[in-house]
Amino acid sequence: GGVGRTMQKLRAAKPKRHRASHGSGGCSVMLTVGAACILLCLAATSYLFAKRAVARAAEQEMLDALVARTHALEERQVVVDQAVKAFRTTTEQRLARAFKEPVARSSAALVPQIPTRSMARSQPPTTASRTALPRESSSIPAEDTQLFSSPLKCARNRTILVDRALALRLNVHVYPVANRCERAQISLKLEPGCPDNDVSSKRKLRQMLVVGVQRSGTHYTWEMMNRLGVHIHHEGLGPDGAASWLFAYKTGSYAINNPERLTNQRFCFVFHQVRHPMRVVSSIVKSSKKPWDTFWDWLVRIEPKVCGTIAQCRQTPLVVRAARQWLVWNQHIERFADIRFKVEEVSPRDVCRLAQFPERICGSDGRFHTTSSQVIQPIVEPQAPNDGHTASENLAVSWAQIEQLDTQLAAEMKEMTRRYGYYLDPAMHPQSLSTSNFRAGGKEKPR
Repeated sequence: GGVGRTMQKLRAAKPKRHRASHGSGGCSVMLTVGAACILLCLAATSYLFAKRAVARAAEQEMLDALVARTHALEERQVVVDQAVKAFRTTTEQRLARAFKEPVARSSAALVPQIPTRSMARSQPPTTASRTALPRESSSIPAEDTQLFSSPLKCARNRTILVDRALALRLNVHVYPVANRCERAQISLKLEPGCPDNDVSSKRKLRQMLVVGVQRSGTHYTWEMMNRLGVHIHHEGLGPDGAASWLFAYKTGSYAINNPERLTNQRFCFVFHQVRHPMRVVSSIVKSSKKPWDTFWDWLVRIEPKVCGTIAQCRQTPLVVRAARQWLVWNQHIERFADIRFKVEEVSPRDVCRLAQFPERICGSDGRFHTTSSQVIQPIVEPQAPNDGHTASENLAVSWAQIEQLDTQLAAEMKEMTRRYGYYLDPAMHPQSLSTSNFRAGGKEKPR
């Protein structure tokens, strides 16, 4: 009986053990899958951490290389700076020994010059065919005999004085000054002490302004000044000044656009550059590609004395317009300019000296040039021909043409021509360079 009951209990318990065994098998599978997923996650995380560590190591390596390169460049820059400083010091010492700039700006301390043919040409002719020409008086007023003690920039001087001793020695005409403030009102000339025209005002100051009639050679003067190292611009504004026929009039608008308003500019020295009238008028006529250029609109609005209104000017022959512009433009410049010089005779170096730039620049061989070329370019000097005459010129206009069109205009032009120290015949005056053929970069075409 007891054995039977035991067997029954075992039979009754067997299905339960089977069910329990079946459930534990499912759990083990799930545990296995979960463990595999965890392992995969850990592996992926380890891979990401390893990849990030490799990237960080590469970044650190690149940063170290960049820092090392920066240090090397800094060390090289120090060496270069030391070499440049040593070269600059040596160059300045050599230039100081070579040029020996004078300390005193007086007539006794001026640098002696070798007489040139242009200076010899200043003497009146002795032959019968060349009568002496009348010249304007350039007497030295007592109050202007005191010269600068050193060639300082004009912004540091309360009074702007021309070196009259040098001007007279170069046969350069010095204009008398009647009313300084009046000429400051009609020009860009600096006149310390005049209303709104003082060195302490907000006006921008520059050393020199060269003005004249168009086609009078301002392009040549600009190129020569820049070859010397005087940084002026042609028909624009440079650090040291300008050379422009447009700037002869003080006006709010100009035929050529400028980056800065000229009404805010002042120039310490204003030089009147003149050229023989037949060369100027002929050059204007030759350069006019059509009967009416747009610059005449601006010119007539600025100075009606040339040919009246625009309608009247259009009816005026080009030769008369050009001739009258030469006369009227020069008459206006005479009212405010400091000096007057002939481009055919005065050396660019002397123009530089008259503007009171340092002698190490004015007397140099062009090593201080401000042009784009890396080659030292020559300074083209005026040269008088051996026989006293220049080569034949193909001029487009003659005195006879002007007299035929306007007798009074021709008479006034002849009077001014003689007063400026010219003969009526342009062949009597040297011209080593035709400005119409002038090319920057040392490719001049001498006549």
